[in-house]
Amino acid sequence: MRTAAIAAAIALAGCATAPERAPLLTEVRRIEIKVPVKEPCVDPRDIEPLPGSAMPPKGADVDQLANGAVVDATRLLELARRQQDMLKACAKLSTTKE
Repeated sequence: MRTAAIAAAIALAGCATAPERAPLLTEVRRIEIKVPVKEPCVDPRDIEPLPGSAMPPKGADVDQLANGAVVDATRLLELARRQQDMLKACAKLSTTKE
């Protein structure tokens, strides 16, 4: 019994002292990094919406479907050409600014 009391006293004495801890860091560092950002040369209002479809309603014959597909393809190609021209102009503009 005496041994158990001594062991308990030693165990409780060990818990009485808190372990040493490293001090908490309370410093906040702010680093400012300047990065050049290119301005967009295309205004969102200049971007054209996709053209509407010229496909005929259901039940149309093959010739009407083919004509609608040709019109749709032509409209999309024209839009792609205009957008490509706009992007080429944008690329030229960005290379002259640097």
